[in-house]
Amino acid sequence: MEHVRTRPGMYIGRLGDGSQAEDGVYVLLKEVVDNSIDEFKMNAGRRIEIRLTDNLNVSVRDYGRGIPQGKLLEAVSMLNTGAKYDSKAFKKSVGLNGVGLKAVNALSAHFEVKSFREGQVRHLYAASHMNRTSDYGVSFERGTAIEYGDRVHALISGTASIDNRGQIVYPGDIKKQTGRMWENISALLDEAGMDIDADTASMNVYLRDTADYATVRKLFDERFPNRPKNILLAPVCRPGWLIEMECMAVKDHRSGFPIF
Repeated sequence: MEHVRTRPGMYIGRLGDGSQAEDGVYVLLKEVVDNSIDEFKMNAGRRIEIRLTDNLNVSVRDYGRGIPQGKLLEAVSMLNTGAKYDSKAFKKSVGLNGVGLKAVNALSAHFEVKSFREGQVRHLYAASHMNRTSDYGVSFERGTAIEYGDRVHALISGTASIDNRGQIVYPGDIKKQTGRMWENISALLDEAGMDIDADTASMNVYLRDTADYATVRKLFDERFPNRPKNILLAPVCRPGWLIEMECMAVKDHRSGFPIF
């Protein structure tokens, strides 16, 4: 990797400052996109998402087969290793085989890679209850379930009292918003085969108004008397949301995945 940083021109041509189409930053972006196009051409994913933020961060996501979990580090940080991990030959490959992602990693100020493959990691949506987070222009998911050899972890991001169109349910009513929020979280955990009452391990609860603290504390203490919980004053994400909750759940489960 240090060789890439020392002699970037060998891998991406001119560095430049981004003002010309042939500048290196566009070569790096093209390499990431090309890998997604490879998956598309192999009929292993029919969608590619590219997001550019105001601070010039770029994310690229495809819905192909994913890099095998055990090869993730090798695929993005070890030179002279193969780029394609599949029994099929990539006859239509347009990427810089074996080098591209490693060059992107070596020459980026910040580089992050995620792989969802073989069922170990899956997203939770509860589409009957809530809209997709992409409606808000964000890239995180409502929930993520991760299987290990002896258990399942579910990580639920901030969830509020909304419906499947993203509309607020029970505006102005803290008790009913809390109940709908729990219902939404229950629907997410149900997709992971988990139960909000039995499997929730810890909770962070965010309130818009401290005047609601006593009411919310009583509701949580009655339903989750023995669960760790933090109830905090915070700028809840959307106007009209009085309460928001994120949580982690853990359930015993045996599978063929590694035990950590």
